[in-house]
Amino acid sequence: MKRIILIILAAVQALSFHAVAKVTLPVLFSDNMVLQRNSSPEFRGLATPGNYVTIKASWSGTTWRTRASGTGEWRVKIDTPEAGGPYTITISDGQPVTLTNVLIGEVWVCGGQSNMEFRIREGVLGMEEALKESTQYEGLRLLHIEYGMSPRPSEVVSTERSKGWEMSNPESVREFAGTGYFFGLELYKKLGIPIGLIESCWGGTEIEGWISKESLSQVPEYSETVEMLSQYPEDYKERETRYFRELDEWIASTEVAEKRFYEGKDLRTWALGSYDDSSWREVRFPGFLQDQEPLEIVSNGIYYCRKTVEIPQEWAGKDLDLYFSSVDDRDITFFNGVEVGHGDYYLDRRNYKVPGNIVRPGKAVIGLRIVDNAGKCSIGGENGRQLYVQGPDGKKIDLSGMWKYKIPDWQASLPRVPYRTFIGPNIPTYLYNAMIHPLTKYPVKGAIWYQGEANLGRTSQYGDLMTLLVRDWRRAWGLPLDFYICNLHNYIEVYTNDTKSRYAEMREVQSNTARNLEHCGEVILLDVGDPHDTHPKNKTVVGRRLALQAMNKSYGMDVVCDSPYYAGYRIVGNAIRLRFTDINGGLTTSDGKALRGFTMAGPDRVFHKAEARIEGEEVVVECSEVENPLSVRYAWHDNPDCNLVNGAGLPCGSFRTDKWEFEKE
Repeated sequence: MKRIILIILAAVQALSFHAVAKVTLPVLFSDNMVLQRNSSPEFRGLATPGNYVTIKASWSGTTWRTRASGTGEWRVKIDTPEAGGPYTITISDGQPVTLTNVLIGEVWVCGGQSNMEFRIREGVLGMEEALKESTQYEGLRLLHIEYGMSPRPSEVVSTERSKGWEMSNPESVREFAGTGYFFGLELYKKLGIPIGLIESCWGGTEIEGWISKESLSQVPEYSETVEMLSQYPEDYKERETRYFRELDEWIASTEVAEKRFYEGKDLRTWALGSYDDSSWREVRFPGFLQDQEPLEIVSNGIYYCRKTVEIPQEWAGKDLDLYFSSVDDRDITFFNGVEVGHGDYYLDRRNYKVPGNIVRPGKAVIGLRIVDNAGKCSIGGENGRQLYVQGPDGKKIDLSGMWKYKIPDWQASLPRVPYRTFIGPNIPTYLYNAMIHPLTKYPVKGAIWYQGEANLGRTSQYGDLMTLLVRDWRRAWGLPLDFYICNLHNYIEVYTNDTKSRYAEMREVQSNTARNLEHCGEVILLDVGDPHDTHPKNKTVVGRRLALQAMNKSYGMDVVCDSPYYAGYRIVGNAIRLRFTDINGGLTTSDGKALRGFTMAGPDRVFHKAEARIEGEEVVVECSEVENPLSVRYAWHDNPDCNLVNGAGLPCGSFRTDKWEFEKE
């Protein structure tokens, strides 16, 4: 029994630390590591309880010394020199352990969601060449941080897949983040010193997960939430049990609240054909509700959804088949107010039988009461899935297209849906605790950040959260980290006229944040996107533009790094003249053709396609359909057709001259 216990303890320890003989170290400290030059990294680990631990580095005659605690924990800061290496570091508690091939240079964190995480092997442009040349760059080192979630700050990162620091070679490079790798490679070539890249990112993550409790609790709408979330157990199985218990309680509370609200009235009133739904909002299904509506309005919870169809005379009195490829997450489905089926799992196909005795010719209403307890609300999931009513003759009525939806009034009295804390990733603070906090005693030069898609629809809040994240990481590291942000790329169908755009709204917020924070910068990516893929493959350009930011602002190199930036306007007659900074050799177009991407509006706030021309350092915009111009917008769509660049060929980002509020309801 004693032997079994010892084996279990050893296995638990191996999950948290990279084992090296007697002394054990976190995965951060391994062969091939890069330490930030002229810094004081804090080494830590486990050793024999009570023993003295010494550290000797081959670049110094100093011996750093501390004593392991009663539980074997120890930590000590050492000092690093100027860039160079390779060196060795020997750690001993009586039995020495030596880390080899250690370099001193510049270390950067690569953070964000899937467009940062997108790996070289997933088909980035230039993949074959990058893999072929990878062994040439001995001073470029890579560290992958495994996914992790924790209700409280952790001291160690997950090591399930991580091998510690790796040298640049085909095997390590193919698994690394494309944006981060090309950023680091460009710095390595230009600076000529070792570069270390720490990849700590997770696809589909919201920014709130990457901010500490200490900082996020300062935001009023999160203060109670983050305190509550910090009290959850560390063990994910315990969190899973608690989640399903709380979810059952929440669903039961919705049923009580609904009955209390209607108080003797028919709960199915909203699903009847006679109900007036003219005040309800519209959404397209198949598709995801949260992708189409402001997240200030929609989140997890209960939704009433309905669609009116025309039943042909020949179907009257006959059984019908009602089919949805999926409903996210749970549904009770009605036909003219009569329940015809229900489902409890979002991936299950729904195939409900509509009895002939309720089928009448003419207008009929299909209604769904949906419980969206996690992820995004949907009927049918992604575009292209099937939704239909089928008659006995095999003919179908297509149900895809616009539906009406409403958030029940009674839901306002309920607490939010319980957080699914046992499975990631979008739990406020949990990613910071597990994937960022353990890194904060390891000095770095700065961070590159590619994120924002998961927060589309909450752009009014995003600027505050992005600013908070930057300041939070600087506080945690105790360093004025340089921070370079990827402005969201172009995506979805190409548009040439102005309509509402969540992507453009996010780009504007990201630009303002990057421009207004010290030691920050942004890269504009309106020319690298793919209308059919949210993960554009041209990570080479993204990484190189980020590297230009660092070369200029972090290392003082004489390179152009910024895109043209809208700086103001004046109305002259029927034209609006726009001013820019960072024109760097003059304004021009990327393709040598006339300017595209500008729209103009007058007092009616209706935007029309506008003509634009470059005059010196200004752009003059005119539109024959706008007699009294008040506003100009540029590249104001998810995937705009635009071509304004500066003399260095860097594209101008989305901007607007107006401050008109966007529709919230």
